[in-house]
Amino acid sequence: MPSYKLNIDFAATDLGTLLSAGENVVITKTVNGSAGSSVAWVSFSPLEQNTVSWTDSYTLYASTSSVQNGATINMLSQAPGAETMQLPFTNLASFGSATPGLTLPVDTYGLVNQYLRQPAMTFGLAQEANVSGTGLPASPINAALVPMNHQATFQPLEIIQVFMQANIDSGMVLTEVYSNTIDLTFGAGVNEQTIVYSPAVGGFVLKPRG
Repeated sequence: MPSYKLNIDFAATDLGTLLSAGENVVITKTVNGSAGSSVAWVSFSPLEQNTVSWTDSYTLYASTSSVQNGATINMLSQAPGAETMQLPFTNLASFGSATPGLTLPVDTYGLVNQYLRQPAMTFGLAQEANVSGTGLPASPINAALVPMNHQATFQPLEIIQVFMQANIDSGMVLTEVYSNTIDLTFGAGVNEQTIVYSPAVGGFVLKPRG
């Protein structure tokens, strides 16, 4: 499966200012389909040079957490994402086998909420990452409220948003972002990119090649 790497660099003086302000590097990821709200996938306190790497592998999760800005998603049940498949979330509070005879589009993950003990549940995709050599467990990249007996499809894209912000932890719902972001697209031969913090823009810019 494809793997990707993002290098994030800071000048020492800029880093000192950002750390004094309590700001973290925050990364979110684009999801199409029944995407719901964006979630802070990765959040960490940076060093002068940082690397974030990941592979194209996803987990479906279920949660009772509210989908509102600042809420933290607690994943209560997880299952390996099955691309092009729809998994039922059953009354056993777990994901069952793929729905027979149903095939979803390429790069799409689906579910049907068959849990009848609540009017709706929160669902989404989660993904693992590695930050400067430290592996991080799967963290949500999106959160969608799905009513009982409704379906949802999630199509993750290799498009990430990177920014600096304080008081944001991994797994936190972000319906509003107040910092300057940079959008980066991976895939189609682009497996590694490097960005550097620019105080002139209050965010990141692509590092010139060479």
